[in-house]
Order: sequence, then structure tokens, then C-alpha cells
Amino acid sequence: MQEFGEYNSKNELVSDLIRRAKAINEKLKSAEANGFTDQSPEEMLQEFKPHL
Repeated sequence: MQEFGEYNSKNELVSDLIRRAKAINEKLKSAEANGFTDQSPEEMLQEFKPHL
């Protein structure tokens, strides 16, 4: 049996990746609707990287 870290199956892993991608897309849509940010690219990366 293959191990998937904290996931019990490939399906669980893929579902979690999809959920995370949707959450990031929603944040991006919200940001686009609200205009520009004062954050630097480095600050944005630090904010999103832990969620990847």
C-alpha cells in the first residue's frame, strides 16, 4: 500500500489540492475586485506560500 502522508488515499490528496486551489482563486478574485495592494511581491509570496 502506498503512503500519502496525512492522507488516506490519492483521492483525499487530490480533493485537498483542489480545495486549496479554489481558496486561492477566491482570494485572487477578491483582490482583483478590490483594486491594487500595497504589498510587495515578496510579502504576497510569504502570505500565500504556507497555504500551498
